[in-house]
Amino acid sequence: LTIARTEWEKLYRKSSLPFSYVAPHNIIDKDGIDSVAKVFPSIKVLCALYVSSQGELQQEFRWTKDKRFYQIPRISSGFYLSSVDRFVMYDVIHNIGIVSHFIHPDDVFDEHRSRGYSGWRWLKGQFNKEFSYIKRQYPYLRWMTVKDAYSELQFYQNTHISIIKKRKKIEINSSDGSDKYIYLR
Repeated sequence: LTIARTEWEKLYRKSSLPFSYVAPHNIIDKDGIDSVAKVFPSIKVLCALYVSSQGELQQEFRWTKDKRFYQIPRISSGFYLSSVDRFVMYDVIHNIGIVSHFIHPDDVFDEHRSRGYSGWRWLKGQFNKEFSYIKRQYPYLRWMTVKDAYSELQFYQNTHISIIKKRKKIEINSSDGSDKYIYLR
């Protein structure tokens, strides 16, 4: 990690150090998390999986126990979604209203990761098809980077909502006192 940081700073400058971290193969333990925190203090978000397989780190949308990292798990990844990927994505949209998708360059170049489908045009077409459908079906979703999502999730989780039922109306107030909207479904 120290070598990676040195190379990163040479190539991209210190001001562009990463904000989020995705563990290789979604496998990371306490020692790995400690190392990431030590070498890359710029990293605020740890990304693993929402639904995992054996050995992979599974997360919820919340702080790590030690409060060093906020966890934004990946719901889906790649350019092509299998029927299982699609099911999990739609389930999470309906339950918590979030899509968290990850793309890695190897998704194009590695035959296993691209699920044996060849050609950039095919993968790009599948990706556009999947996410165009999501945009049409769920127009309330706001598209943002992981850095923006981090800020939004902090706002959301730190805001307390009070509901007052009156005769002919329901009044909903937020604790933050700002004019920022909270989306309700």
